[in-house]
Amino acid sequence: MSARTYPVEAIVLRSRDLGENDRMLTLYTRERGRMTVIAKGARKQGSHLAGCSDALTFCSFLLAHGRQFDYVTQAQPLRSFVNVRRDLSRLGHALVIAELIERATPEHQPNERFYDQVLIVMELFDGDLDPTCAMLWGELKFAQILGYAPVLDRCARCGRELGAKATFSADAGGLMCGACPAKDGLPLTEVAVAEMRVLQISSEPPHALKAAGAIRRALRRLWGHVLDAELKSDRFLDDVLN
Repeated sequence: MSARTYPVEAIVLRSRDLGENDRMLTLYTRERGRMTVIAKGARKQGSHLAGCSDALTFCSFLLAHGRQFDYVTQAQPLRSFVNVRRDLSRLGHALVIAELIERATPEHQPNERFYDQVLIVMELFDGDLDPTCAMLWGELKFAQILGYAPVLDRCARCGRELGAKATFSADAGGLMCGACPAKDGLPLTEVAVAEMRVLQISSEPPHALKAAGAIRRALRRLWGHVLDAELKSDRFLDDVLN
């Protein structure tokens, strides 16, 4: 390894074709956070980089400094998450998480706690757990680590107890009581509120959720507020689930 090269461990979040033979990869790395690199010749037949330039792979890379983007010189797959690739539903959920990571994290700012959480969620997608449970649990864990955790134990606006009628407001930053109406308020049942709390505080995701649809809608409002945009992969997931 020369002074121009350095190793990283990374999840490939996105892979785009570049020119005739190359790929541009968005990585989330343990050592340097989110970064964009070039995999030169990755699309050539027999390229040793082909298997490590696909989205949703976990690899060890040796990168070299470049003028605009660093580029891959060597790559070794560590985990391919085969079950995610074989199951369209698991793939759809994983792509939502990958896009969320890409859009919610700053470039070149490592966060080992967040990185470890990403790996945990990807392992859950590759296992037997309901992917919706894994996705929603992962989203709330991401929100906690990144500083966007919604207030779920009291009214986010006035601080009072919630009572039976609660709404979720991304603008307010969490659940709101009936005395604090909001234009963007999403009504939630007691079951949805209880399950959201479990997802937020639990060290492991539940095996089933009765109010998964309502929780997903609330979290989409949360991320839409944080990112000021919708998650495009969520539309693909809708098509898969419907």
